[in-house]
Parts: sequence; structure tokens; C-alpha cells
Amino acid sequence: MMLTLTGCPEKAPDEEDDPADINGPMVANEVQIRTGADSVEMQWLVPTLEQSIFNRDVRGFLLLRAESEQFLQPARLDEFETGDEFGDQTVAAVIDADPTRDQEIEVFFTDEGLETGKTYYYQLFTYDEVPNYSEPVRFEATPGSLVQPRLSHAQVLLADGRVLLSGGLGNEGPLDTAEIFDPETQTFRETVDTMRRRRFGHTMTLLEDGTVLVAGGYEEGLVDILDSVEVFDPVDETFTRLSARMNVGRALHTATRLSDGRVVFIGGTDGYNAYDTAEVFDPADGSITLVEDRMGVARFDHTATVLADVNPTRILVAGGLRDEETAASATFLDSANFDFGRYVPEPGNEENALNTGRASHTASLLPDGRVLLVGGFSGTIAAGTPTASVEIFDPDTGAFETVAQLEHNRSGHVAAVLDDGRVLVAGGIDGDLNILGTSEIIDPVAKAVEPGPDMAVGRTVAEITQLDTGDWFITGGNRSGDFFLPLPVSSAEILDPAGDAFSLVP
Repeated sequence: MMLTLTGCPEKAPDEEDDPADINGPMVANEVQIRTGADSVEMQWLVPTLEQSIFNRDVRGFLLLRAESEQFLQPARLDEFETGDEFGDQTVAAVIDADPTRDQEIEVFFTDEGLETGKTYYYQLFTYDEVPNYSEPVRFEATPGSLVQPRLSHAQVLLADGRVLLSGGLGNEGPLDTAEIFDPETQTFRETVDTMRRRRFGHTMTLLEDGTVLVAGGYEEGLVDILDSVEVFDPVDETFTRLSARMNVGRALHTATRLSDGRVVFIGGTDGYNAYDTAEVFDPADGSITLVEDRMGVARFDHTATVLADVNPTRILVAGGLRDEETAASATFLDSANFDFGRYVPEPGNEENALNTGRASHTASLLPDGRVLLVGGFSGTIAAGTPTASVEIFDPDTGAFETVAQLEHNRSGHVAAVLDDGRVLVAGGIDGDLNILGTSEIIDPVAKAVEPGPDMAVGRTVAEITQLDTGDWFITGGNRSGDFFLPLPVSSAEILDPAGDAFSLVP
């Protein structure tokens, strides 16, 4: 643990006509967070002199910790010592640091003796000799939960019942790290190896041999798109980049494993435009082949659902963004011949109409073979909003029917099919940019909606996986409604199979 120092008194100007030093320095760079069982490990870079004139007299960092999100900003000339109380916050550390001209020096700090399973909220400030304070870097951490906070990550159930999480956005951008959750011990730990590339908005698919295929995604911003694929081996926990590449870089696409073990990638975006194409990965030889037929509508951020026992070669591809607006249509891929079209073929018409255009929605296969589409973002990117619409695709009729309305408009939520066939949807974001911690339960037979239990933590763009126990396992996500200032979540929670309660892990 680093030594702590107090702030320094104001430096007198050399000349009487020198302007007063009233500007704070830059924020800490590349803040990284990892959690232990009862600790939070942090590291960051000291802002350099080259980055800003206001970094010329950087003296150190002030770290504040709280158990709520009631943040206060230190005022100019405020000085602190470790252990001081500042509103509802505690001064976790005051750390000395001097900038260099061009070399970014790393700072390490471990906040120890924390309560396992409790979420702590941090603010990290850079301060100078006056002291003036920078804007805060804010983050949260939950000891004993995820090793790293992450949103827009990928998650898959391994053959041995453990859960693999990879990539996503952390506190300082895209991640190349992965971690494994063991349901038996209720613990997370980082994998031995990292991915070959940082990525978010990617897919992971469990292959028949127990390895995991990782494909596409964003690498930086929303325009640097990956066409690379890699395979994770859960035995030695290594990632291996394959020589084959997708025909195009894809993000926010879908990846579906077929009955013969191959994986089909559908749609996605290059950062600007939506794709109407699909391609197939063959694990037998590691090849990736472009599908000749194309969708009638290009789309990304859509859903893909295998119709299972009803029509196992058919994949329902629903909604998504078609560049500037949501698609109010669905198509079906027949994996027997890789042909896109309507559920009931119609010459010259490749798409079935949805009742509501939607993206970032959920699609759940019901026990009776129908598919339930819930919520999502609807309309144009400029003027759209989350929707409360619920509709069902019925393979007996080939039609979509609006069956209910949620109490809350929500997009970016998660969905779980409960043991009695009802569907619970939880979290997401509403039209006022509120991050939701509520859930609702949809009865697709009665066509009714009722309130469900509250989540332990409100979150959107989280991941959900059903464990071998039947429990539903939810990780990460975003707690911020500000698109430009995301707040990755470090906690995970369990939903029981009956949908009665959420509980934090551990």
C-alpha cells in the first residue's frame, strides 16, 4: 500500500503580476480496477507535463470512498488526510506523485479490509500545490464479485458448468481480459491468458469440443471494428487467434451454433452501416465462408433465435437497427440451405412485419415453441425511445401478435424463461435515461404482465446465463444514463428459477 501525504499549501507567485493558479490538473490516465475477496486494487498513470500546462505542479491524488453515490467535490484549498470524513465519503488515500515531461508513471494502490459483496463508490482526483483539484474519475467496485467492472461484454456457460466472461468496456475503455465464475465456490478469478485483442460488442459461442469461439466486436470507439476470431481453451485457459478472418469486421452481430456444430454470424455493423450478410465458421477446418443469400433488410443489434423442436433448421432474425432507424421486420434463415426469407415463403418478399420496430430488445424461446419479443429501442436514432411493446411469434400461424405492454419502457434489459414458462425481464434503460432495477413478469398464455422482484443493482447492457442449477446468472452492465460517461458495474447477481428473488454474488 502506498504512503499517504496531505495536500500542500498554496505556492506564492514569483512575480506580483503572475496570474493566480486556479486551474486544476488533468484527471488520472488509464485507471484500472481489480477486486479481491476483501480488497480493491487500483492502478493509473500520472498526467504528464506535455499533456497540459496545468499539470506543471501536480503533487498527488486524492481517493475518496463511499457506500452510496452521494458525491461531493473538494473545493480549492481544501486539504485532507487519510481517514478524514468528507460528507458521506471517507478519504481512502492521499498519494504523492510528481509528473514527468513525457513518461507516464504508474501509481498502484490497494484499498484493503473491505466487506465482501458490498459495493463501494470511488472518486479519484488529481491535485496540485495550491491545491486545485481535477474533475473526478468515478468508478465502483464490489469485493468478491467480478474481477473487473465491465459492460457490453460477452458471457457463455462452459461445458463443466462454470461461466466465462470476456472483454467489454471497463473504466478506461475496451478490455482484453477474461474471467471465470465457479458456481460451486461462488467466486470469480481472472483467466491465465488474455484475449489477443481488446473487444466489446463481440460474441462468444460454445463449440462442441468445449472450446469457445470469440468473434468480432469493437476494438476502439464505435468505428474500429474487428474481423478476427479466436478460440478459448478452458483446460489451459489460453486464447488462440485463428488464421481465418470474417469476410468483414462485425460488431453487434449474432452468433448461433447449428446442430452440426458450425456457427453462423448474422448481420452486424462496420461502425457506420448495417450488414445484410451472414457467414459460417466451420470448426472442422477453421474456415469462414460467406453465405451467398442476403437478408432483405440490413441490421445490427438484433436477435437470432433457433426455433428448436418446432423447426430446428429455422433461425428467427428479428428487429435490429437498419442504419438510422429500427427495423420493424424479421426474417428467417434456413440453415439447411442458408437461405433467408419469410417464415411462409413469398416471392419477392424476404421479411415478415413486426408490430413494433425494435433493437436492443430480448427474444425468448417459450416451452411451446413460440418466441416472445420484449421491449427494446424503437424509432430513429435521433428521435427514438425505449418501448413497452411485447409481441409473440407463433410458428403455427407464421404471424407476430402484440400481446401486452410493460409497465416500464425498457431497452438493454435481460430476460429469463422461468420454470413455469413465464418470462421475467429485468433492468435496462427507460426513455428518461433512468437505469432500471425493476423487473416484470410476462405470462405469454394469459397475455398479462405483473411486477417482479427488484434487482440488487440497476443495470443495462448486462449479460445473463442460465446455470446448470436452473438459476439465472447476471453480470456487469452499465449504471449510467450518460452515453459519454458510462459506469461499468462490478457486481453479479442470481435470479432463482421461479423468479421470486435476486441475490448478490457472493
